[in-house]
Formats: sequence, structure tokens, C-alpha cells
Amino acid sequence: MNPIGVGIVGAGNWGRKVAAGYLDAERRGRVKLVKVCDNSVASLGALLIEHETASIEESRLSVDIRDIMESAEISAVHVATPSATHSALVRTALEAGKNVLVETPISLNSLECNELIGIAAKKGLIIEDCNYGRFNRAVQAATEMVRKGDLGSILYVGIQWADAAHVIGRDILFELGPSPIGILNLLLGTCPKELSGVAGAYRKFTHNEIINIFAQYPDEIFAHIELNGLHPRQIGEVFIVGSLATLDVDCSNQRIVEYSASKITEVPVLPSDTIADEIDHFVDRITHGDPVDSAMTQTVETLEAIQSCLWTKVPSINQFDRAKRVNESEMPNLETAVGLLEIVHKGANKTPIENEGELNPDLVRRYFMMLEKIGLVESWDRANEEKTYSLTTKGLQFLVDYYESQRLGEITDNTRRILQAVGLGRI
Repeated sequence: MNPIGVGIVGAGNWGRKVAAGYLDAERRGRVKLVKVCDNSVASLGALLIEHETASIEESRLSVDIRDIMESAEISAVHVATPSATHSALVRTALEAGKNVLVETPISLNSLECNELIGIAAKKGLIIEDCNYGRFNRAVQAATEMVRKGDLGSILYVGIQWADAAHVIGRDILFELGPSPIGILNLLLGTCPKELSGVAGAYRKFTHNEIINIFAQYPDEIFAHIELNGLHPRQIGEVFIVGSLATLDVDCSNQRIVEYSASKITEVPVLPSDTIADEIDHFVDRITHGDPVDSAMTQTVETLEAIQSCLWTKVPSINQFDRAKRVNESEMPNLETAVGLLEIVHKGANKTPIENEGELNPDLVRRYFMMLEKIGLVESWDRANEEKTYSLTTKGLQFLVDYYESQRLGEITDNTRRILQAVGLGRI
């Protein structure tokens, strides 16, 4: 069988690791890496000088995504870009008739995730998210020990997940959250039934940098996840407490230490190449046409649920002038906040900051900064254009709750919780 032609979208830090994986798979005869596309020439250039990818020819690099989407030689696309861009790129690839492997999550919205899965099914294409945890030998071994009852009844699972280099200027929940959520669901074989969380920003105020998630699973299993976008080291540690023994699982190095009443033992684990295993799994699915994995939607639904229940606090220091305190009187009231959210929503989710009504542009910018900080909108910059905004899932839900409050004549509990957390309006 001829190797499957592959195109990679994204040549950032992780995209280059992915490219190295495909070059290795190419040497094994599994695929042919046809193109790597990125809008950054510097990122593409790094592929030519890094040891793991130095064998790639310059002719395989492109800044034009059409070189992937319109290529008859390419039947599969790997999307390795920031989370906020995933859904649009996945849709483009599917509509171009390409099988898709995408870094988690597929989308920031479960409805859109289901829609993309439906498009793939209708066209007879494979769509898969990169759940590297299922190929991590330490996670596999820990899952087997949990299911065999070696730890007794599971009481508590704690996870610390950190990678500051990977989340600069991005939504930490959707960048770091998918992996530990996927691992928890693998370990416990189910999704959480209750969720709550608290988030904060301490160095840069445009995105949350620390998120603590508290989850209650069936059988009264409690889980705590710390997502850390400030820690200088990459950390992926899972701590599983059972009635008979405890496991300390180092996912990054694929090691397990078991603690029991009488001894401390290192569990033998032969580390795997998770990227290589993920690529092989994707190629096998294309070859054999395996069905869709429902866990893809479950992860996005869990992230949505976490986002809707996060308590956040508006920073007291202005991002643009750290010495200048934000005056409480300059906080937008509820009606102003809703008005700005409606502007974003009615503008096809791509509304430039404009001078609305009697508000001056600087004040509008400050209001949008606060709305972004509390997770109701997200922004991006385009070359030679003003910053643009779109509603997050949380922002859309806030508007829905507000409209329901207006209909009922009283503030709903969810809207009240958000208002109390961020100080919008008077209750």
C-alpha cells in the first residue's frame, strides 16, 4: 500500500515535534510528509536547523495553506495550531476531502465539535483528536492498576499540569486542560458529575494563568486539577489515592511510584513515543475506517462545563499601565457590559473596537479588556487592522442568562454568580 500523503498546519514549538514524528513515520514507510504550512517564515525556518527536522527539504515548506488543502497528493492533515484556530482549520480540511488529526480540543464548542464529526461521517473521512494520554505507558499502566483494584477504592485524584512556554497569550483552559481531563476520564472510565473552579491572572491580564478545577466523579471520587501557565518547567503529574495504595504518576517521564503501608515501589514502565503511536493509530484508522471516538466530544463538553463555572477576579492593575490602578467607577455597569457583548455577537463574532454611544475609545478598550479577562470575549490581532473580538461559550451563555433574567424579572443564579465574581453592576 502506498504511504499516506500528509500535510501539517502549524510549525510552532509543538508543530515541529509533530513534524519530526511524521519524518520518522516516513522513514518507516507509513506516510509521506508532503507539506508543512505556517504563516511564520521564522517558524518554518526553524524546521531546517533543528536536529530532529533538519532532513526536511525547503520545498516541503509553505506559508500558503492552499498548498495543503488543494493538493491531490495529500489525503490527511494534522492541525497543530493554537486551540482557537482548530475548528476553522478542521472544517476547511474536511470540506477539502482530507482526513484530519487535530491537537485537542477539536473545537472550543461542543456543538461545533459534533458538527465537524458529522461532516466527517457524511464524507466518509476520519477525524481524530490527539489524546496522547492513551498512548502514554505510565497512564496505561496506572489505568490497568486502577481497573484491577490494585489500589483498592479510589478516593482522590490530584493532577498538576504546567507548561508556561506553550500557553503564552492563550486560553490556558483549552490549551492545557484537554490532556489532564482526557487522562482523568481514562483512569476513571467516566466523566465528572459535578464541577467548580477558580481562575486568576497574575502576570499578564489578558488570559487566566492559573486555574484550579474541582470535580466530583461517580462513586464519590474527588479530583483536583491545577493548570499552571506560570510554572517555568513542563509538569504532567497525576497523584491517585486509593484505600490500599497510592500512585505517583509522572506522565512527562512515563514513570510510576507506588506507595503502600509497608513499602515504596517503582512500577516497571517501558516509555513509549506517544507522538509516533498517535500517528500510527491515525494511519491505521484511515486504512481500516474505524468509527469515531466519542471521547472527543466528552472532553470538549467537560471543558465547556468548567469554563461556565469558573470564578474569576478582575485584575486591579491595568494591563497597559501597571502603575495605574483601575478605578472601580470605571468598571462597566451591567447594561454597558451587555451592550458591548451584543455588539460583538451581532457583528458576526468579528467586531472591531469602535466608539459606541457616549463612551470614548480608550474606555471601550478598557471595558473589552475586562470582559476578556473574565472570559466573556476573546480577541486576536490582524495585520494592519484593529483588534477584533468574538464571544466565548461563557459570553454567549451569559447573554442567554441575561435575556432569561429580563424575561423572568429577576437575575438567574448563574448570572448572579458571574456578576458577584467580577463586580459588574449592582445586585
